[in-house]
Amino acid sequence: MSVATRPRSGVGAATTPGRDERPPAFPVPWGTVVPLALVLALADTFWVVALRGAVGAVERTQQPFASWALDSLLVLPLTTLAVLLAVVSARGLLRTGLRWRFLTTWSLIAALATAAGVTHLVVSASYDFVLESRNNTMMSTSSGMCTTPDCLVRMQHATLGLQLRALAYGAVLLLVTNLVLTLVIATVRGRIDLAGRPSRPSRLRIPRHLSLPAAQPGDGDGLAPDVRLLLAAALAGAAVIHVAVAPEHLAEWPAAGVFFLVLALTELIVAGLLLGRSAGITWSTRLALTVLVSAVPLVVWAWSRAVGLPFGPSGGEREPVGASDVVTSLLELGTLVVAAACLRAGSRLRLLPARSATSRAVALLALAALTSLGLQTLGLGFGPM
Repeated sequence: MSVATRPRSGVGAATTPGRDERPPAFPVPWGTVVPLALVLALADTFWVVALRGAVGAVERTQQPFASWALDSLLVLPLTTLAVLLAVVSARGLLRTGLRWRFLTTWSLIAALATAAGVTHLVVSASYDFVLESRNNTMMSTSSGMCTTPDCLVRMQHATLGLQLRALAYGAVLLLVTNLVLTLVIATVRGRIDLAGRPSRPSRLRIPRHLSLPAAQPGDGDGLAPDVRLLLAAALAGAAVIHVAVAPEHLAEWPAAGVFFLVLALTELIVAGLLLGRSAGITWSTRLALTVLVSAVPLVVWAWSRAVGLPFGPSGGEREPVGASDVVTSLLELGTLVVAAACLRAGSRLRLLPARSATSRAVALLALAALTSLGLQTLGLGFGPM
């Protein structure tokens, strides 16, 4: 008895409709991306802390080792995102037949990692400039060292010029360091050529706890797993920043500190609902809660910055806009817009195709980097000094 077999390749090979034109999928080499990002983050942060000790504010130079460890941890998501984007970009260029694989991948990783390091350096230098400007103002008024009207202005210009020169030197140091370290790691491990052999095209496997629940009466419209994950990550990022600012607000006004803690807890609960499979809460209700928990802090923040809250220790006074406030508002605004769009889309959201693992990783790393940026800029205000 003969058994008919299906050809595996060549003419007559069976194909799946709609999938034969899909480009080959390349697995992300996390074993290379994460260690390389960690080394680059540690090295770049060393230069940032060193420059801070040379030209930064006195308040930030007391514990250099602790600052280096904390800043390295905060900048790690941004550096990992830069290395991952470099790998993805290099593969896209290499698919077009571009030669010089080693040089292309090496230069892209070093360039994007340097961009991440320079971003960290700019944030640190901006914070130092704000603190030093306040110190200049205090010293000029209390000690009487400035006797002419333009004395303070010249002091501020000199401080700004010093920080700009440190930025220029720092950018060069970061670029050289990243080029050398990437080359050394590539030589030692032999894994800088990340073009690799493509894996067989396959559909993205969604973890069971993130998959769409089975349709049940009264369950409402399902939500695409990628959208659920990104909404939950944005809410968690905003909650982390709210927890970080709570102690300062507790010291100034306990009611405000409690508000931020309750808000952070609520955001984490809603994030858990988005990822969970609770049978008693429809998806429309979860999206409505997402909209509510994002809109309330946005309204309070805009009110306090526009006209000032009518209650509290500084009732009726406008509060200055800080960089961490802007970051948190961006996370909340993005969550609000996406959740409202999902409510409007309804059941059509089930038709959204699952994105690749690389696309999901890039989106999550971008949210983590934005959250870490908000944590780095805590206390950096651009309002009245």
